[in-house]
Amino acid sequence: RYILDGTGEGGEDEYAIKDYAIIAYYLEEYVKVTFQKTQDKMDWKKICELQVRNNPSDHDLVKFYHERNPCKCLEKLYKEGEKALKEKEGKKEEEQSLVKNDNNPPNK
Repeated sequence: RYILDGTGEGGEDEYAIKDYAIIAYYLEEYVKVTFQKTQDKMDWKKICELQVRNNPSDHDLVKFYHERNPCKCLEKLYKEGEKALKEKEGKKEEEQSLVKNDNNPPNK
């Protein structure tokens, strides 16, 4: 229920969407440890990554729900976020390259 309600379709605010993601991930971990016995302990690091204080990006939240929601309603947002993330990484690499070149001028 939390996963489906947290998609924002019901007009939830930003914090409720993050809270639903945290609760859903906690429950997933609890089931793996307690019922399925597929892991020995809870993965608290991953749970904490979704904490409000860590302020997950919109793309992180869309990715979280996209991976867990069988409907295709988040597909467009997910693809847009992936594209923006790749562009951002490309710009970051370009900036690092420029800084590296500025620090190491060519020999004359």
